[in-house]
Amino acid sequence: MDDREYHIYVHFNGGGKKKSVAGDGGGSTGTENVGESTGSSVQDAVANKLKKMVSFPAIKSTADKIINTRIAQVSLQTGATEYEERVSYVYNNASQTVGAGYALLSAGIVGGPAGFAVAGIALAATFVNKVVEISQKQRMLQLQQSMENISIDMARVRAGVSGRRAKDQ
Repeated sequence: MDDREYHIYVHFNGGGKKKSVAGDGGGSTGTENVGESTGSSVQDAVANKLKKMVSFPAIKSTADKIINTRIAQVSLQTGATEYEERVSYVYNNASQTVGAGYALLSAGIVGGPAGFAVAGIALAATFVNKVVEISQKQRMLQLQQSMENISIDMARVRAGVSGRRAKDQ
């Protein structure tokens, strides 16, 4: 064991204007003295705080919940399950497009040209993934259709009709 003693001293020379720990860079700690400001700067401070609180992902999440609830009620109200699936498919694709556009835009703003390029590559990879997903689903539907046709043909053979329409054939 080490027999050394360590002492930590914290000094606070109070008073003065409150600052964030990291220095002047942030300005997001909420320690500005709003009471000493004029009316317009108070409005600006409130507007800036609201802009930080309300972001695109928060708005999109709320809109998704509302719209998905409405879509889920389509088959209950109309009885058309296929129509609900079609509406849901269209909305999901539109939502993904809007989200990808937002990601591309925000990456371009934050990262400059390099961020825009990285977001573009990620968007291209997502597009390729979507194309593969669609082609796999198409292949699966073709296989299911083929299996259904085989099943129908076997049922005809078992029933004894075997494609004949007249009794004397």
